[in-house]
Amino acid sequence: MTVNDDPVGVERQLVVGELRCPGCAGRLAGWGWARPRLIRVESGGRWLVRPRRACCTRCAATHVLLPVGVLVRRADAVGVVGRAVQAKAAGLSARPVAVLVDRPLGTVRGWLRRFGGRAERVRA
Repeated sequence: MTVNDDPVGVERQLVVGELRCPGCAGRLAGWGWARPRLIRVESGGRWLVRPRRACCTRCAATHVLLPVGVLVRRADAVGVVGRAVQAKAAGLSARPVAVLVDRPLGTVRGWLRRFGGRAERVRA
């Protein structure tokens, strides 16, 4: 689940009950932390993220609260994947896109395939 990138703000939202479960709309409460993740950013650097974990007080589902800029199940930041998608939309094939964003061809092909399969939902 994506939340804002201000950890203090996320904690405040959890305490006052502003964050809701996407499954049942129950209130989310803090429940520890997810494993730390190194997210690759555009500049070639790495961003260390340790996301907050939350549990729904109604259905007991757990959620990892990812900051804006981090994609679910992706090691690269939104900016990197977005740049690849923009390059593909501009007419580049996967190989030049991979060189442009400095990522392995297989990784870029996976992003583009996944985005292409969901493009209509994203557009809507």
